[in-house]
Amino acid sequence: MPQPLHEDDPQRLGPYRILSRLGRGGMGTVYLAQDEQNQQVAIKVINPAVASDPVFHQRFRREVEAARRVRPFSTAPVLDASLDRPPLYVVTEYIPGPTLTEAVADTGPLTASDLAGLAVGVATALAAIHAAGIVHRDLKPSNVLLSGVGPRVIDFGIAKAQTQTGVTYGEVVGTPAYQAPEVMAGRPITPASDVFAWGGLVVFAGTGRDPFQGTSLSEVLYRVANDSPNLDGLDPNLRGLVSKALDKDPAKRPSIPEILHNLTGRIDPAIGHSPSTPPPQPSFQKPRPATAPLPKLRLTLAACILLILVGAGFTIVSKFGRDHGEATQTGTAPGTNNTTPSPQTPTQPQQPPATTSALPTERPRESPGDPGDVPPRFLGQWTGTVTHDATIQRTYSALITITGGKKTQEIGQSEYSSMGCRGTLRLVSVTQTRLVVEEHIDKGDCKDVVLITLTYRRPRSLLYEYKLSSSTSGEGELSPA
Repeated sequence: MPQPLHEDDPQRLGPYRILSRLGRGGMGTVYLAQDEQNQQVAIKVINPAVASDPVFHQRFRREVEAARRVRPFSTAPVLDASLDRPPLYVVTEYIPGPTLTEAVADTGPLTASDLAGLAVGVATALAAIHAAGIVHRDLKPSNVLLSGVGPRVIDFGIAKAQTQTGVTYGEVVGTPAYQAPEVMAGRPITPASDVFAWGGLVVFAGTGRDPFQGTSLSEVLYRVANDSPNLDGLDPNLRGLVSKALDKDPAKRPSIPEILHNLTGRIDPAIGHSPSTPPPQPSFQKPRPATAPLPKLRLTLAACILLILVGAGFTIVSKFGRDHGEATQTGTAPGTNNTTPSPQTPTQPQQPPATTSALPTERPRESPGDPGDVPPRFLGQWTGTVTHDATIQRTYSALITITGGKKTQEIGQSEYSSMGCRGTLRLVSVTQTRLVVEEHIDKGDCKDVVLITLTYRRPRSLLYEYKLSSSTSGEGELSPA
Protein backbone atom coordinates (compact mmCIF):
# COMPACT_ATOMS: atom_id res chain seq x y z
CA MET A 1 0.00 0.00 0.00
CA PRO A 2 1.44 3.43 -0.94
CA GLN A 3 2.78 5.48 1.97
CA PRO A 4 3.66 9.18 2.26
CA LEU A 5 7.17 10.20 1.27
CA HIS A 6 9.72 10.98 3.98
CA GLU A 7 11.57 14.29 4.15
CA ASP A 8 14.79 12.75 2.82
CA ASP A 9 13.12 10.86 -0.03
CA PRO A 10 13.89 12.03 -3.58
CA GLN A 11 11.29 14.00 -5.52
CA ARG A 12 12.60 12.84 -8.90
CA LEU A 13 14.87 10.11 -10.23
CA GLY A 14 15.88 10.78 -13.81
CA PRO A 15 12.68 11.16 -15.84
CA TYR A 16 10.52 9.72 -13.05
CA ARG A 17 8.49 11.77 -10.58
CA ILE A 18 8.28 10.08 -7.18
CA LEU A 19 4.71 9.80 -5.87
CA SER A 20 4.90 7.70 -2.70
CA ARG A 21 6.67 4.94 -0.87
CA LEU A 22 5.72 1.31 -1.43
CA GLY A 23 8.08 -0.16 1.15
CA ARG A 24 11.62 -0.50 2.39
CA GLY A 25 13.88 -3.49 2.89
CA GLY A 26 17.45 -4.24 3.86
CA MET A 27 18.77 -3.48 0.38
CA GLY A 28 16.77 -0.39 -0.53
CA THR A 29 13.50 1.52 -0.83
CA VAL A 30 10.69 0.92 -3.31
CA TYR A 31 8.80 3.95 -4.65
CA LEU A 32 5.69 4.41 -6.72
CA ALA A 33 6.58 6.84 -9.51
CA GLN A 34 5.25 8.30 -12.75
CA ASP A 35 7.11 8.47 -16.05
CA GLU A 36 6.94 11.19 -18.70
CA GLN A 37 3.93 9.48 -20.31
CA ASN A 38 2.11 9.53 -16.95
CA GLN A 39 2.40 5.76 -16.58
CA GLN A 40 2.94 4.48 -13.05
CA VAL A 41 6.07 2.42 -12.37
CA ALA A 42 7.82 0.92 -9.36
CA ILE A 43 11.40 2.01 -8.66
CA LYS A 44 13.77 0.17 -6.36
CA VAL A 45 16.54 2.47 -5.10
CA ILE A 46 19.53 0.68 -3.60
CA ASN A 47 20.74 1.91 -0.22
CA PRO A 48 23.93 4.02 -0.59
CA ALA A 49 25.86 1.91 1.92
CA VAL A 50 25.20 -1.17 -0.18
CA ALA A 51 25.62 0.48 -3.56
CA SER A 52 29.11 1.72 -2.61
CA ASP A 53 30.40 -1.86 -2.49
CA PRO A 54 32.17 -2.43 -5.87
CA VAL A 55 31.47 -6.17 -5.75
CA PHE A 56 27.77 -5.52 -5.21
CA HIS A 57 27.75 -2.88 -7.94
CA GLN A 58 29.19 -5.34 -10.45
CA ARG A 59 26.67 -8.04 -9.53
CA PHE A 60 23.79 -5.57 -9.59
CA ARG A 61 24.65 -4.64 -13.15
CA ARG A 62 24.96 -8.27 -14.17
CA GLU A 63 21.64 -9.25 -12.67
CA VAL A 64 19.70 -6.28 -14.05
CA GLU A 65 21.02 -7.12 -17.50
CA ALA A 66 19.98 -10.74 -17.00
CA ALA A 67 16.52 -9.69 -15.82
CA ARG A 68 16.04 -7.61 -18.96
CA ARG A 69 16.31 -10.82 -20.97
CA VAL A 70 13.25 -12.30 -19.26
CA ARG A 71 10.28 -12.35 -21.62
CA PRO A 72 7.21 -10.79 -19.97
CA PHE A 73 5.07 -13.89 -19.57
CA SER A 74 3.46 -13.65 -16.13
CA THR A 75 6.34 -11.56 -14.74
CA ALA A 76 6.95 -7.90 -13.95
CA PRO A 77 9.31 -6.75 -16.73
CA VAL A 78 12.26 -4.45 -16.13
CA LEU A 79 11.70 -1.13 -17.92
CA ASP A 80 14.76 0.92 -17.04
CA ALA A 81 17.72 1.09 -14.68
CA SER A 82 20.46 3.42 -13.47
CA LEU A 83 23.65 1.34 -13.35
CA ASP A 84 26.57 3.74 -13.80
CA ARG A 85 26.31 6.31 -11.01
CA PRO A 86 24.50 6.78 -7.71
CA PRO A 87 21.78 6.38 -6.90
CA LEU A 88 21.53 2.89 -8.34
CA TYR A 89 17.96 1.94 -9.15
CA VAL A 90 15.85 -0.34 -11.31
CA VAL A 91 12.40 0.37 -12.74
CA THR A 92 9.65 -2.19 -13.36
CA GLU A 93 5.96 -2.16 -14.13
CA TYR A 94 3.81 -1.26 -11.17
CA ILE A 95 1.21 -3.97 -10.67
CA PRO A 96 -1.72 -3.22 -8.37
CA GLY A 97 -3.12 -6.33 -6.77
CA PRO A 98 -2.82 -8.49 -3.65
CA THR A 99 -0.04 -10.98 -3.09
CA LEU A 100 -1.04 -14.63 -2.93
CA THR A 101 -0.37 -14.46 0.82
CA GLU A 102 -2.83 -11.58 1.23
CA ALA A 103 -5.44 -13.14 -1.06
CA VAL A 104 -5.50 -16.46 0.81
CA ALA A 105 -5.64 -14.63 4.15
CA ASP A 106 -8.57 -12.50 2.96
CA THR A 107 -10.76 -15.03 1.15
CA GLY A 108 -9.28 -18.47 1.74
CA PRO A 109 -7.52 -20.98 -0.54
CA LEU A 110 -8.03 -20.97 -4.30
CA THR A 111 -10.10 -23.73 -5.85
CA ALA A 112 -10.87 -25.32 -9.21
CA SER A 113 -9.99 -23.15 -12.23
CA ASP A 114 -8.52 -20.38 -10.07
CA LEU A 115 -5.98 -22.81 -8.58
CA ALA A 116 -5.23 -24.39 -11.96
CA GLY A 117 -4.78 -20.96 -13.53
CA LEU A 118 -2.38 -19.94 -10.80
CA ALA A 119 -0.35 -23.14 -11.25
CA VAL A 120 -0.08 -22.58 -15.00
CA GLY A 121 0.63 -18.86 -14.72
CA VAL A 122 3.46 -19.28 -12.22
CA ALA A 123 4.99 -22.14 -14.23
CA THR A 124 4.80 -19.96 -17.35
CA ALA A 125 6.68 -17.20 -15.52
CA LEU A 126 9.37 -19.66 -14.46
CA ALA A 127 9.71 -20.84 -18.05
CA ALA A 128 10.45 -17.26 -19.11
CA ILE A 129 12.86 -16.71 -16.21
CA HIS A 130 14.76 -19.94 -16.88
CA ALA A 131 14.94 -19.18 -20.61
CA ALA A 132 16.92 -16.04 -19.72
CA GLY A 133 19.46 -18.14 -17.81
CA ILE A 134 18.17 -17.16 -14.36
CA VAL A 135 17.05 -19.20 -11.39
CA HIS A 136 14.56 -17.26 -9.25
CA ARG A 137 15.61 -18.92 -5.95
CA ASP A 138 12.94 -17.30 -3.75
CA LEU A 139 9.57 -18.25 -5.20
CA LYS A 140 6.97 -18.01 -2.41
CA PRO A 141 3.39 -16.72 -1.91
CA SER A 142 4.46 -13.14 -1.19
CA ASN A 143 6.35 -13.07 -4.51
CA VAL A 144 3.24 -13.80 -6.56
CA LEU A 145 0.76 -11.01 -7.27
CA LEU A 146 -2.82 -11.65 -8.41
CA SER A 147 -3.42 -8.97 -11.02
CA GLY A 148 -6.44 -8.37 -13.19
CA VAL A 149 -4.94 -10.50 -15.96
CA GLY A 150 -3.61 -13.33 -13.85
CA PRO A 151 -0.71 -14.14 -11.51
CA ARG A 152 2.58 -12.31 -11.85
CA VAL A 153 5.85 -13.60 -10.41
CA ILE A 154 8.03 -10.85 -8.96
CA ASP A 155 11.31 -10.39 -7.10
CA PHE A 156 14.44 -11.37 -8.91
CA GLY A 157 16.30 -9.87 -5.95
CA ILE A 158 18.16 -13.09 -5.28
CA ALA A 159 18.07 -14.57 -8.75
CA LYS A 160 21.50 -15.41 -10.10
CA ALA A 161 22.73 -15.70 -13.66
CA GLN A 162 23.55 -19.35 -14.33
CA THR A 163 27.08 -20.47 -15.01
CA GLN A 164 28.01 -22.03 -18.32
CA THR A 165 27.36 -25.43 -16.78
CA GLY A 166 23.76 -24.43 -16.19
CA VAL A 167 23.89 -24.33 -12.40
CA THR A 168 24.11 -21.57 -9.85
CA TYR A 169 26.32 -21.60 -6.79
CA GLY A 170 25.81 -19.25 -3.91
CA GLU A 171 24.39 -18.53 -0.53
CA VAL A 172 21.32 -20.14 0.96
CA VAL A 173 18.39 -17.94 0.10
CA GLY A 174 14.73 -17.55 0.72
CA THR A 175 11.92 -18.98 2.83
CA PRO A 176 12.66 -22.40 4.39
CA ALA A 177 9.31 -24.10 3.67
CA TYR A 178 9.69 -23.34 -0.05
CA GLN A 179 13.42 -23.98 -0.45
CA ALA A 180 14.55 -27.27 -1.98
CA PRO A 181 16.78 -29.50 0.16
CA GLU A 182 19.75 -28.95 -2.15
CA VAL A 183 19.42 -25.18 -1.70
CA MET A 184 19.36 -25.41 2.08
CA ALA A 185 22.37 -27.76 1.97
CA GLY A 186 24.43 -25.38 -0.17
CA ARG A 187 24.58 -27.71 -3.18
CA PRO A 188 24.33 -26.54 -6.82
CA ILE A 189 21.12 -24.66 -7.56
CA THR A 190 19.33 -25.36 -10.85
CA PRO A 191 15.86 -24.70 -12.30
CA ALA A 192 14.77 -27.88 -10.47
CA SER A 193 15.05 -25.86 -7.25
CA ASP A 194 12.37 -23.50 -8.56
CA VAL A 195 10.23 -26.53 -9.43
CA PHE A 196 10.31 -27.53 -5.75
CA ALA A 197 9.22 -24.03 -4.75
CA TRP A 198 6.44 -24.13 -7.38
CA GLY A 199 5.09 -27.28 -5.77
CA GLY A 200 5.11 -25.70 -2.33
CA LEU A 201 3.44 -22.56 -3.62
CA VAL A 202 0.59 -24.59 -5.19
CA VAL A 203 0.13 -26.39 -1.86
CA PHE A 204 -0.22 -23.04 -0.09
CA ALA A 205 -2.58 -21.64 -2.72
CA GLY A 206 -4.82 -24.72 -2.56
CA THR A 207 -4.80 -25.38 1.19
CA GLY A 208 -3.82 -22.13 2.92
CA ARG A 209 -0.81 -23.66 4.67
CA ASP A 210 2.90 -24.14 4.00
CA PRO A 211 3.99 -27.53 2.62
CA PHE A 212 6.35 -28.06 5.57
CA GLN A 213 5.37 -26.72 8.97
CA GLY A 214 7.04 -26.66 12.36
CA THR A 215 7.20 -24.74 15.59
CA SER A 216 10.83 -23.70 15.12
CA LEU A 217 13.20 -22.90 12.29
CA SER A 218 15.21 -26.07 12.90
CA GLU A 219 12.05 -28.20 12.76
CA VAL A 220 11.06 -26.70 9.40
CA LEU A 221 14.57 -27.31 8.06
CA TYR A 222 14.38 -30.91 9.24
CA ARG A 223 10.98 -31.48 7.63
CA VAL A 224 12.10 -30.03 4.30
CA ALA A 225 15.07 -32.40 4.25
CA ASN A 226 13.35 -35.55 5.52
CA ASP A 227 9.55 -35.50 5.66
CA SER A 228 6.90 -35.77 2.96
CA PRO A 229 4.87 -32.57 2.36
CA ASN A 230 1.40 -32.31 3.80
CA LEU A 231 -0.91 -32.44 0.75
CA ASP A 232 -4.16 -32.98 2.67
CA GLY A 233 -6.95 -30.91 1.15
CA LEU A 234 -5.13 -30.20 -2.13
CA ASP A 235 -7.14 -30.64 -5.34
CA PRO A 236 -6.73 -34.34 -6.36
CA ASN A 237 -6.15 -33.26 -9.96
CA LEU A 238 -2.95 -31.49 -8.89
CA ARG A 239 -1.78 -33.70 -6.05
CA GLY A 240 0.23 -36.18 -8.12
CA LEU A 241 2.10 -33.51 -10.07
CA VAL A 242 2.78 -31.44 -6.97
CA SER A 243 4.05 -34.49 -5.10
CA LYS A 244 6.57 -35.14 -7.89
CA ALA A 245 7.64 -31.49 -7.88
CA LEU A 246 8.38 -31.75 -4.14
CA ASP A 247 10.62 -34.80 -4.49
CA LYS A 248 13.79 -34.52 -2.38
CA ASP A 249 15.91 -35.56 -5.40
CA PRO A 250 16.07 -32.75 -7.98
CA ALA A 251 16.70 -35.30 -10.75
CA LYS A 252 13.29 -36.87 -10.09
CA ARG A 253 11.29 -33.65 -10.30
CA PRO A 254 9.46 -32.78 -13.53
CA SER A 255 10.84 -29.90 -15.56
CA ILE A 256 8.84 -26.71 -16.02
CA PRO A 257 7.98 -27.64 -19.66
CA GLU A 258 6.80 -31.04 -18.41
CA ILE A 259 4.65 -29.36 -15.76
CA LEU A 260 3.10 -27.08 -18.36
CA HIS A 261 2.50 -30.01 -20.71
CA ASN A 262 0.81 -31.90 -17.88
CA LEU A 263 -1.41 -28.93 -17.02
CA THR A 264 -2.26 -27.67 -20.52
CA GLY A 265 -1.53 -30.55 -22.89
CA ARG A 266 0.60 -28.46 -25.28
CA ILE A 267 3.79 -26.49 -24.92
CA ASP A 268 5.82 -24.04 -26.93
CA PRO A 269 9.50 -24.58 -25.93
CA ALA A 270 10.15 -20.83 -26.12
CA ILE A 271 7.48 -19.81 -23.63
CA GLY A 272 6.27 -23.02 -22.02
CA HIS A 273 2.67 -23.03 -23.26
CA SER A 274 0.66 -23.19 -26.46
CA PRO A 275 0.80 -19.83 -28.27
CA SER A 276 -2.68 -20.37 -29.66
CA THR A 277 -4.18 -21.34 -26.32
CA PRO A 278 -3.19 -18.93 -23.52
CA PRO A 279 -2.97 -20.50 -20.08
CA PRO A 280 -6.09 -20.13 -17.95
CA GLN A 281 -5.90 -17.21 -15.55
CA PRO A 282 -7.49 -17.19 -12.11
CA SER A 283 -10.43 -14.88 -11.82
CA PHE A 284 -9.74 -14.25 -8.13
CA GLN A 285 -9.48 -10.62 -7.16
CA LYS A 286 -8.99 -9.14 -3.74
CA PRO A 287 -12.17 -7.29 -2.72
CA ARG A 288 -11.88 -3.54 -3.15
CA PRO A 289 -13.84 -0.74 -1.55
CA ALA A 290 -16.97 0.40 -3.34
CA THR A 291 -15.30 3.71 -4.06
CA ALA A 292 -12.55 1.96 -6.02
CA PRO A 293 -14.22 -0.49 -8.44
CA LEU A 294 -12.09 -3.14 -10.13
CA PRO A 295 -11.01 -2.01 -13.62
CA LYS A 296 -12.11 -4.05 -16.59
CA LEU A 297 -9.59 -6.80 -17.33
CA ARG A 298 -8.97 -5.64 -20.89
CA LEU A 299 -7.78 -2.29 -19.57
CA THR A 300 -5.67 -3.57 -16.70
CA LEU A 301 -1.90 -3.53 -17.14
CA ALA A 302 -0.37 -6.13 -14.86
CA ALA A 303 2.13 -4.59 -12.48
CA CYS A 304 3.69 -5.16 -9.09
CA ILE A 305 5.60 -3.81 -6.19
CA LEU A 306 9.20 -4.32 -7.24
CA LEU A 307 11.08 -6.54 -4.88
CA ILE A 308 14.86 -6.40 -4.71
CA LEU A 309 16.44 -6.94 -8.14
CA VAL A 310 19.85 -7.74 -6.77
CA GLY A 311 21.41 -10.84 -5.36
CA ALA A 312 23.12 -9.46 -2.31
CA GLY A 313 20.35 -10.27 0.17
CA PHE A 314 19.50 -13.85 1.11
CA THR A 315 17.45 -13.54 4.28
CA ILE A 316 15.51 -16.58 5.41
CA VAL A 317 11.94 -15.48 6.09
CA SER A 318 10.27 -17.35 8.89
CA LYS A 319 7.35 -17.12 11.30
CA PHE A 320 9.69 -17.47 14.24
CA GLY A 321 11.27 -14.52 16.08
CA ARG A 322 11.17 -10.77 15.60
CA ASP A 323 11.47 -8.74 12.41
CA HIS A 324 15.08 -8.12 11.41
CA GLY A 325 16.87 -6.79 8.37
CA GLU A 326 20.34 -7.51 7.07
CA ALA A 327 23.35 -6.83 9.24
CA THR A 328 25.24 -4.23 7.24
CA GLN A 329 26.24 -1.78 9.95
CA THR A 330 29.79 -1.30 11.06
CA GLY A 331 30.84 -3.39 14.04
CA THR A 332 27.89 -5.79 14.18
CA ALA A 333 28.14 -9.14 15.88
CA PRO A 334 26.69 -12.25 14.20
CA GLY A 335 23.36 -10.85 13.12
CA THR A 336 23.30 -7.39 14.70
CA ASN A 337 19.73 -6.11 14.90
CA ASN A 338 18.46 -4.02 11.99
CA THR A 339 14.76 -3.33 12.05
CA THR A 340 14.12 -2.40 8.41
CA PRO A 341 11.27 -4.69 7.34
CA SER A 342 10.78 -6.18 3.90
CA PRO A 343 8.18 -4.33 1.88
CA GLN A 344 6.78 -7.54 0.50
CA THR A 345 5.79 -9.32 3.68
CA PRO A 346 5.42 -6.69 6.39
CA THR A 347 3.41 -9.00 8.63
CA GLN A 348 5.93 -11.83 8.61
CA PRO A 349 9.18 -11.61 10.57
CA GLN A 350 12.46 -12.29 8.88
CA GLN A 351 15.32 -14.39 10.05
CA PRO A 352 18.96 -14.52 9.07
CA PRO A 353 19.84 -17.04 6.39
CA ALA A 354 21.05 -20.57 6.87
CA THR A 355 24.67 -21.26 6.18
CA THR A 356 25.52 -23.50 3.26
CA SER A 357 25.73 -26.58 5.46
CA ALA A 358 23.92 -29.87 5.10
CA LEU A 359 20.54 -30.34 6.74
CA PRO A 360 19.86 -33.14 9.21
CA THR A 361 19.19 -36.43 7.40
CA GLU A 362 18.06 -38.68 10.23
CA ARG A 363 15.82 -38.34 13.26
CA PRO A 364 17.39 -38.06 16.71
CA ARG A 365 17.76 -41.36 18.52
CA GLU A 366 15.79 -41.63 21.73
CA SER A 367 17.02 -44.94 23.15
CA PRO A 368 17.84 -45.02 26.88
CA GLY A 369 21.44 -44.19 27.64
CA ASP A 370 22.12 -42.65 24.26
CA PRO A 371 25.14 -40.34 24.79
CA GLY A 372 23.73 -37.77 22.32
CA ASP A 373 24.50 -36.64 18.82
CA VAL A 374 27.38 -34.24 19.53
CA PRO A 375 30.75 -35.99 19.08
CA PRO A 376 32.93 -35.81 22.23
CA ARG A 377 35.61 -33.81 20.41
CA PHE A 378 33.28 -30.78 20.38
CA LEU A 379 32.50 -30.79 24.11
CA GLY A 380 33.92 -28.04 26.32
CA GLN A 381 34.59 -24.32 26.10
CA TRP A 382 36.09 -22.68 23.03
CA THR A 383 37.32 -19.12 22.79
CA GLY A 384 38.80 -16.82 20.17
CA THR A 385 38.14 -13.82 17.98
CA VAL A 386 35.69 -13.59 15.10
CA THR A 387 36.02 -11.16 12.20
CA HIS A 388 32.71 -9.69 11.07
CA ASP A 389 33.12 -8.66 7.44
CA ALA A 390 30.54 -6.13 6.21
CA THR A 391 31.20 -2.61 4.87
CA ILE A 392 34.06 -2.38 7.35
CA GLN A 393 35.70 -5.30 9.14
CA ARG A 394 35.56 -5.60 12.90
CA THR A 395 36.75 -8.28 15.28
CA TYR A 396 35.12 -9.31 18.54
CA SER A 397 35.63 -11.98 21.18
CA ALA A 398 33.59 -15.18 21.23
CA LEU A 399 33.15 -17.86 23.91
CA ILE A 400 31.32 -21.02 22.84
CA THR A 401 30.37 -23.65 25.42
CA ILE A 402 29.19 -27.06 24.15
CA THR A 403 27.72 -29.42 26.73
CA GLY A 404 26.25 -32.07 24.41
CA GLY A 405 22.80 -33.17 23.29
CA LYS A 406 20.70 -34.31 20.36
CA LYS A 407 19.40 -32.70 17.19
CA THR A 408 16.72 -30.05 17.83
CA GLN A 409 17.89 -29.84 21.48
CA GLU A 410 19.88 -27.13 23.25
CA ILE A 411 23.54 -28.20 23.29
CA GLY A 412 25.34 -25.17 24.73
CA GLN A 413 25.73 -21.42 25.04
CA SER A 414 27.42 -18.54 23.23
CA GLU A 415 28.77 -15.27 24.61
CA TYR A 416 30.22 -12.19 22.89
CA SER A 417 31.50 -10.07 25.75
CA SER A 418 32.69 -7.15 23.62
CA MET A 419 29.22 -6.88 22.07
CA GLY A 420 27.27 -7.56 25.27
CA CYS A 421 25.41 -10.50 23.70
CA ARG A 422 24.69 -13.97 25.05
CA GLY A 423 22.60 -16.84 23.74
CA THR A 424 21.87 -20.55 23.55
CA LEU A 425 22.79 -23.08 20.84
CA ARG A 426 20.33 -25.60 19.39
CA LEU A 427 21.66 -28.44 17.22
CA VAL A 428 20.39 -28.47 13.60
CA SER A 429 22.75 -30.98 11.91
CA VAL A 430 25.86 -32.92 12.83
CA THR A 431 28.70 -34.97 11.37
CA GLN A 432 31.87 -36.22 13.04
CA THR A 433 33.66 -33.00 12.03
CA ARG A 434 30.93 -30.37 11.71
CA LEU A 435 28.05 -28.94 13.73
CA VAL A 436 25.38 -26.57 12.45
CA VAL A 437 23.77 -24.80 15.38
CA GLU A 438 20.86 -22.38 15.65
CA GLU A 439 21.89 -19.53 17.94
CA HIS A 440 19.13 -17.87 19.96
CA ILE A 441 20.31 -14.60 21.52
CA ASP A 442 18.57 -13.91 24.85
CA LYS A 443 20.71 -10.95 25.95
CA GLY A 444 21.99 -8.01 23.95
CA ASP A 445 21.19 -6.40 20.61
CA CYS A 446 22.35 -9.18 18.30
CA LYS A 447 19.91 -11.02 16.05
CA ASP A 448 17.94 -13.59 17.96
CA VAL A 449 18.40 -16.47 15.48
CA VAL A 450 21.54 -17.12 13.43
CA LEU A 451 22.80 -20.40 11.95
CA ILE A 452 26.46 -20.97 12.76
CA THR A 453 28.74 -23.69 11.39
CA LEU A 454 31.44 -25.11 13.70
CA THR A 455 34.03 -27.26 11.92
CA TYR A 456 36.56 -29.33 13.90
CA ARG A 457 40.19 -28.89 12.83
CA ARG A 458 43.24 -30.84 13.91
CA PRO A 459 45.08 -30.82 16.18
CA ARG A 460 42.27 -29.18 18.20
CA SER A 461 40.44 -26.05 17.11
CA LEU A 462 37.06 -25.00 15.71
CA LEU A 463 36.42 -22.96 12.58
CA TYR A 464 33.48 -20.64 13.40
CA GLU A 465 31.47 -19.38 10.40
CA TYR A 466 28.19 -17.58 9.65
CA LYS A 467 26.89 -15.70 6.64
CA LEU A 468 24.14 -13.08 6.56
CA SER A 469 24.44 -11.93 2.94
CA SER A 470 26.85 -12.00 0.03
CA SER A 471 28.68 -9.05 1.61
CA THR A 472 28.12 -9.76 5.30
CA SER A 473 29.70 -12.75 7.02
CA GLY A 474 31.82 -13.79 9.96
CA GLU A 475 34.67 -16.22 10.53
CA GLY A 476 37.07 -17.04 13.31
CA GLU A 477 39.31 -19.71 14.85
CA LEU A 478 38.40 -20.96 18.33
CA SER A 479 40.74 -22.79 20.67
CA PRO A 480 40.03 -24.70 23.91
CA ALA A 481 39.45 -22.25 26.77
